[in-house]
Amino acid sequence: MIKKYLLILAVLGSFFFDAFGQKQQSAFWKEYYTYQDMLLKDVAKTKSTIEQKYKLTAADNDSTLLLCNLILFDIYEMYGNTNMIKETGLKLKSQEILFDDYNIKAQISIRYRKTMFYLRDEFSFEYSLPAKIMLARQKKNYSYLASIYSIISRTKANLNQRDSAIYYMNVALSNARKQTNKLQLIDVVLDQAAIYHQFKNDEISMSKAYVALQMATENNYEYGKYKANLTLAKISSQHENLNEMRLYLLQAKKAALKFNFLRGIQYVDLYEMQAKTTFSKADEERIAAIRNRINEDDSELLAIISATEGRIAFYKKEYPTALQKYNNAIVEFEKYSDLFGIQTVYQLLSDVLIEQKKYDKALTYLEKSRELLSSLNDNAESTYLLKKIAVLYELRGDKSKAYEAMKQYVNMKDSLQLIDIQSNLLLLQQQNKTDERERLITLQSDSIKIQQKEKEYTTTMLENIKLKNNLKTYIIIGFVGLVLLSGIILFFKWNQNLIQQRQREAEMNQTLLRTQMNPHFVFNAMSVIQSYIYDNDTKNSTKFLVNFSKLMRLILENSSKEFIPMTIEQEILDKYLNVQKLRFEDRFNFDIFTDEELTEEDVMIPPMITQPFIENAIEHGQLHLREDGFINVSFKKVSGQLMEIKVTDNGVGRKKASESSRKSETHKSMAIGITKDRIASLNKKYKTEGRLIFEDFDKDNETGTVVTITIPYLHNAV
Repeated sequence: MIKKYLLILAVLGSFFFDAFGQKQQSAFWKEYYTYQDMLLKDVAKTKSTIEQKYKLTAADNDSTLLLCNLILFDIYEMYGNTNMIKETGLKLKSQEILFDDYNIKAQISIRYRKTMFYLRDEFSFEYSLPAKIMLARQKKNYSYLASIYSIISRTKANLNQRDSAIYYMNVALSNARKQTNKLQLIDVVLDQAAIYHQFKNDEISMSKAYVALQMATENNYEYGKYKANLTLAKISSQHENLNEMRLYLLQAKKAALKFNFLRGIQYVDLYEMQAKTTFSKADEERIAAIRNRINEDDSELLAIISATEGRIAFYKKEYPTALQKYNNAIVEFEKYSDLFGIQTVYQLLSDVLIEQKKYDKALTYLEKSRELLSSLNDNAESTYLLKKIAVLYELRGDKSKAYEAMKQYVNMKDSLQLIDIQSNLLLLQQQNKTDERERLITLQSDSIKIQQKEKEYTTTMLENIKLKNNLKTYIIIGFVGLVLLSGIILFFKWNQNLIQQRQREAEMNQTLLRTQMNPHFVFNAMSVIQSYIYDNDTKNSTKFLVNFSKLMRLILENSSKEFIPMTIEQEILDKYLNVQKLRFEDRFNFDIFTDEELTEEDVMIPPMITQPFIENAIEHGQLHLREDGFINVSFKKVSGQLMEIKVTDNGVGRKKASESSRKSETHKSMAIGITKDRIASLNKKYKTEGRLIFEDFDKDNETGTVVTITIPYLHNAV
């Protein structure tokens, strides 16, 4: 009997303790998510609150200490404080044994893996991980899997294992899409953008960052908006789009202000200073003010500040001070193993030593920089340094080594340019194949629907014939009626086919006229790329290829269409003129003006109708030989049925252009003829009176040209 009572008491006690434990766990997670939400709204306040809570917590209060360490780890990661990340991560690992809850162990595991990532301890990172991943799959813990695979990807990237890094990041993204936390999905997309940026695939990196920015905006995720804008700013800076860089930095700063992320604001201010080439007294004061506000253990910001102070001293020709500041920067970069930052400072040190005519030491630092770049798999920057090394050998008077370095530079640069061109063209080809595949799928779907309708129609006809055959009395009447009906149907079908055939012929003629313009345009564009390659200009050729690929995609998507939205036509013109500006080294300016009335309506125009005349203005108007050349393109509505497009330039004029370019008259006449045919076809189709007129811009001196194109005013309904 006593044993029976003891058994009942044991069961009741077990039930009581289980219920109490579950209640404690529920309270823990409620408090955890409260602080996570608070962190996204006010970082500084959350940091202060948690640090104070940690100090006041008793040493034996394991649950509260764990909560504080989890939140503090996330805060230190946002602040880039690697020392505190490592310290807190190891504390969490030591606490893991105190808890049985799977979700707690999963959160500790994620942060410990991050700790190993920052410690660059790949062996410890991999240890016991497969078992944890298998358990997470069994429990369908997609959030854990997304975090772990993202960290694995970043680890592979640090080891320069490009394919593995991209593969694991795709796995992370796949798992992130299966879980419900949209903010984690945004973080994984941002990590993916960072991976592509690290491996110099900036076009994909930008597209990923744009997607993350849009998602962060939709979900009011200010930290996500901050990181996305910062990624876009870095890419813009590397491609020398400084205006875009400043715009993204401004948006990043606004986002940081909204959730009181002071460290983020400081980082943005410093990054903007890094893009400067000249410095003022105000810049020095601004740097000093930022230094006074930075935490002493924030190695990343201290490294950037020291490097910037060194650049300011170099600009002022205070070379000993510059050397001291650069060495301070290296010390800080080494604290968190930023190899790219270290090699950058090595290059800055070499600049100072060159000015001091200490060429041997300068060479030593450049060679160190190349070694680090090789370990980082940055062949483009490493190749650029060869040219600098060749110049240094020349300054030392060692002509043979200078020749060898320059020869190696030329060979490596040619190889890199070929790889870059093939990579960009492959991306274009893959994109075009994707578009074509989607088009074929759509056509196949439409074909199946048509076949189904035809089958239904045929079935109905057979049933009707069967019914008529059963009605013997009406056989003759039915037969005659069927013949008459068939005759009428055949007549209308023949007539409809004739109309459709004529319409298809007209549309094919339109398409033929448009496609005749594209080969010449593509030939000119490719000649621009060729000229950059011959000039061995890596930066400009890369920049040009990015712009050219976007332009080619727009042309491939729209040149076969009869009409496109005017906004797309403007985008094509803008990119085309920007490409030509790059080609002729900004020797002319352009402006595209649209009447306000047109911007409020979905206006449709024939694609690339102005391109031949803009090309003539540049090539035959000799704008690239002027200092103040300009091209203005304007769109305005002139009546209820017509709109007017004007292309104005201040080139040499039609008379002088025809005297100096007789050989190109055939092409110009062909372009004019094609455009006139297009306008005539539009006039016939829409019963309008469009026209093409040429005038001199300066009638007295017979210089410049004004081309006026009048076409039907059409809406999106066409």
